[in-house]
Amino acid sequence: MAEVRPFLQSVLEGTRIPQSRIDEVLCHYEIFNGVSPYNKVTDRQKEALQSWLEKKDTPVPVYAAFRHASPAFREVFEDLKKNGVERAVGFVLSSFRCAASFEKYVKKLEEAKVAAGASSVVIEFTENLFKQPLFLEAQTEKIRLVLNNFSKEEFGRTFFLFSAHSIPVAMSDESRYSDQFAEASALIAKDMDFLHWGLGYQSRSGNPNEPWLSPDVKEMIARLDRTQFRNVVLIPIGFLCDNMEVLYDLDVEAKKAAEAAGLKYLRAAAVADHPKFIEMMGNLVLQKIQTSPVWK
Repeated sequence: MAEVRPFLQSVLEGTRIPQSRIDEVLCHYEIFNGVSPYNKVTDRQKEALQSWLEKKDTPVPVYAAFRHASPAFREVFEDLKKNGVERAVGFVLSSFRCAASFEKYVKKLEEAKVAAGASSVVIEFTENLFKQPLFLEAQTEKIRLVLNNFSKEEFGRTFFLFSAHSIPVAMSDESRYSDQFAEASALIAKDMDFLHWGLGYQSRSGNPNEPWLSPDVKEMIARLDRTQFRNVVLIPIGFLCDNMEVLYDLDVEAKKAAEAAGLKYLRAAAVADHPKFIEMMGNLVLQKIQTSPVWK
């Protein structure tokens, strides 16, 4: 828990968040003893990607760096400089791109590169992943695990609710964030023949006077017709691993909303280190290495 407040201060740098919301999030971490699975999952992704690349005869080192935790961006650039690395492929771990989930990371990486005295390192970033078939297949397989014992009748009485992190409407408009979310979700819904599904946002933390994407997942659940639905399945497609916002905002708050509505709550896991997701990561990295003039 001692690390949580400094972590949140880093996350919220430059934003205007009410103190009450910060205190609320601290309480969320207390429920889980301050431990988020995010770092461990990222390490598994890192190791799996390095193993995949080695099997493809591309034994390049893979580094994991965090914007708000250790190893920080600067630490990793110091390692790159020490190890004589001149070129790097950057893979930002976000399902959908916007200023907060991509451009800020690129900006902070460039600042860290200068601070580490590693300005000569050239870093290029992989393409957006939200429509990548292997990403969608990995998420689909996570959903199928939840539905293993569903009968046809049970499937017909289930509402499937995709979730993504809410962001300011203006930021979404600039990046087509909500469109990315809708398109990826629709592709999965079509592939799985969902009869009833929708989109909801979660984890809003911004200025209460600024318009953010809605509806909230809890609002969506509260609107569901109890005479029509028996189950609600949450699909956190906007997250690549089960982090604290998934564990609390969905498995605690959304679950309570479902139970209050008389519905059974189920949740699909995020893709994490699913083999198909790792394969997708590897393909995007190789694509960048093979096509960029920097690597010729």
